[in-house]
Amino acid sequence: MDNKELNNEEVSNEVIEEVVEVTNEVETEVSLEEVAGEMLTETKEDSKAMKFLKKVLAGVIDQIISIAVALVLLIVLDFILKLIGFYIAEREPMFLIMYVIVNIFYRPICSLTKLKDTIGTKTMSK
Repeated sequence: MDNKELNNEEVSNEVIEEVVEVTNEVETEVSLEEVAGEMLTETKEDSKAMKFLKKVLAGVIDQIISIAVALVLLIVLDFILKLIGFYIAEREPMFLIMYVIVNIFYRPICSLTKLKDTIGTKTMSK
């Protein structure tokens, strides 16, 4: 009878171990699903932040380009005026005027070109 009791205890111990293993697997699967769900929500939040950051950087790139074009236009205009015998007395206000004009026409001109978008937006979309 001792052998039967030992066998029963061994079988019940094995059953208990299997139940514990299955329970651990189920808990692991549930926790993996929870973790995956949390990661997806974090990814969505990160995605929104990354989209915002990309838009800001695209705007910064576009403004740098606008400043560079305005400076080039100012230098060209100054050179042309010097050939005629005139000069630009106030460079800062003239630069501001050129900058505003370039900013007004930059986006429409870029949308009409092959790019179909501004240079900053194309750079950040890749």
